[in-house]
Amino acid sequence: MANKKISDFTEVTTVGDSDWLEIETAAGNSRKVKKSNLAAGAMILLQRVVATGTENSLSFTSIDQSFRNLLILGTHGNVTTSTTTAHQLYMRFNGDTGANYSSTNVGSYGGGTGFGFAGPTTALSLAFNPNTGAANTPMGGSRFEIPSYRATDRKKTVLAQHSGVQENVGICRINGGGLWNSISAISQIDILDQSGNLFTTGSEFELYGIM
Repeated sequence: MANKKISDFTEVTTVGDSDWLEIETAAGNSRKVKKSNLAAGAMILLQRVVATGTENSLSFTSIDQSFRNLLILGTHGNVTTSTTTAHQLYMRFNGDTGANYSSTNVGSYGGGTGFGFAGPTTALSLAFNPNTGAANTPMGGSRFEIPSYRATDRKKTVLAQHSGVQENVGICRINGGGLWNSISAISQIDILDQSGNLFTTGSEFELYGIM
C-alpha cells in the first residue's frame, strides 16, 4: 500500500467510544487509546487556532459533541498601540449576535480592585485583549471553562480567568462568569476583539474536550 499523508484522510468531527485516539506520553512518545478507556476528566485537544496578523476574529467550528465539558486556553493580544485605552476580548456562540449574553467579573487592576456586570449584550466580555502594539506589552493569558456545552435543556454558563497588562493601569487579574441565554448545544465559538482590531500575530487559542 502506498504511503499516505495526513491530508489524504477524511476528517472526523465526532469521536465514538470505540474509536482510537492518538495521545502523547510525558516522555514524548505516541500511543493510541480507545475513547471509552479514558477516565473522567481526561482532556483531549480538539482544535487549535493561531492568528497570522490578518484576523479580527478566530473561531472553533463543528465542535465535537461527544464530551461533557469544554476548556479554552488562550494567549492573545491585539495590534493597537494605544497606552490609554483597554480592549475587551469578546466571545459568541453559534454565530448568535443578538443581545443574549450577560457577563460579570471581579478583578485587580494595577493598584486597585473593581467589579462589573454587563447584560444583556451581544457578546460575552470576560477578559482583556492587551494592546501589544504598545512598546514591550506582552500578550495576555486566558482560561474559559464551559460545562454541559452540548445540553439542550439548559442555558450555558462560562467560568473565566485572565491575567495581562491593561495599558492604562498596569497588570490586571480578572475572574469572571458569563451566561448565554440559549438552550442550544454549542457547536461554534467565535472569539473577537471588542473594537474589531486585528489579533497580534501568534495569538493562539486551544479548545479541549473534557470527558
